[in-house]
Order: sequence, then C-alpha cells, then structure tokens
Amino acid sequence: HIVSALITGSLLPRSLEEKNVPFERKGYSLAQSVRKSISVCAYVCAWVILFKIGMAYLEKFLPKSMDPIYYTLIMGLLELSNGCILLQSLDSEFLRFVISSVLLAFGGVCVILQTTSVTNHTGLGLYLPGKGIQTCLSFILSVLISPFLFPQTDLAISMYCAMTILCIGVIILLHIYCKKRCGNPENNHV
Repeated sequence: HIVSALITGSLLPRSLEEKNVPFERKGYSLAQSVRKSISVCAYVCAWVILFKIGMAYLEKFLPKSMDPIYYTLIMGLLELSNGCILLQSLDSEFLRFVISSVLLAFGGVCVILQTTSVTNHTGLGLYLPGKGIQTCLSFILSVLISPFLFPQTDLAISMYCAMTILCIGVIILLHIYCKKRCGNPENNHV
C-alpha cells in the first residue's frame, strides 16, 4: 500500500489551482470543541449505520448462489470493514490477499462519502481518480508479489493478467483525466 500510494502520488499532478479560501482561525472554547468533535464523529458514524442498513437490504436481493468472491467484493467495495470480515469465507489465501489489498486501497464507498461530507467537498478534485489509481496499483502489485508469498497457489495467475492489463488501462485513463482536469482551471473546484 505504501508503494501504491507513492506511485499514485507521483502520477497525480503536483499542484491544483483551486480557489484560495482564506484560513480563518476561530477560537473555540473547550465545550465548543467537544461539541463540534462529537458532532463530526456522529456524522461519520451515521454513514456507517446507513450503509449497514442498506447492505442488509441488499443481501435480500442478491442471489443465494452468488460466488463468495463476488459477494465479498460487492460488500467490501460498499463498506470496508464488512468486506474484510467476509474475507474469511474465501478458501484461497491468494484471493484473500489480493481482494483485501484492493478493498484496503479503495476504502469503500462509505469511506469516500464520509471523507466528502466531512471535508465539505473542498479539495477533493483528484480524490476519486487517485483512489482509482491506487486501487488498480494495489491489485497489480498484489498479484505480482503473491507468487513469492503463496508459492503453493494452484490458481492460474494468468487469469488475472487480463485484469492487470485492464487495471493498467484504467490507471492510464485516470492519469490522463487528472492531467486534463488540472490543465483546465475551470474544473478544479469541486
């Protein structure tokens, strides 16, 4: 994850011309600070509860015969901690390793919404493309390193080569998107 984060940071543009919002220092009393921090914590936790309820409803509509790999991916891409818990349903250590790497790099839609809501949508112009690039890089690096970690794996890594090529393509497209976005100052505010 450190390597994928470093590569992602080097692929993203260095500066983004955003509207300069002057920093306003506000003096909060201790009681106001506690109230504000509890409010933010409740706001973030509300997203987790909302996603847990939504995922419970979603489970009713997913086919019972769904492959545990897809089920784990769907739930993990929606909400990270539930996806990580579901990893134990997979028999292959290789798959658990690769899927956990993807889930941890992406973070889940719930975390993305938490981040967006807490930051009031400021400065997130490259956040989603960056998460996409880091997720693809984490997948690629996990697949590449897995033969050294799990030499007994009898799953054909060649079946993941197509996914790796797809991820490389996505990285290239996201990189082009980020460059284009920074080249047009009108699009830099989100």
